[in-house]
Amino acid sequence: MTLDVSYEIGLTIDTGGPEHALLDFDWNFTSNVAPMWRHAGADLASFEGRTAGDCLAVLDSAIAHMKANPSVYRAMDPPNEWGSYADLVPALDRLAGGFRANPRATVWVHR
Repeated sequence: MTLDVSYEIGLTIDTGGPEHALLDFDWNFTSNVAPMWRHAGADLASFEGRTAGDCLAVLDSAIAHMKANPSVYRAMDPPNEWGSYADLVPALDRLAGGFRANPRATVWVHR
């Protein structure tokens, strides 16, 4: 039996203190669909430590590719039905919106 593991992505910002402050943005999605975002050109794990603005073009490109080629990605829906193309695209849009709203924030990734 395979356990579902998820990706959690958040944003921090340097406020000048000893630790970065956590922004009120949190994104979480099952790793069962990671092959989809990787196939589209966005390895979300590679966003760790980069600014949201630096990651945004890659993410936007991946989303555009997924939207332009839905049959490719629907065919990649996991057989255990934990995650799907139909659920992933709006979730990635939300992630991109968080990056767009906070381009200087630093991305953290937990998986």
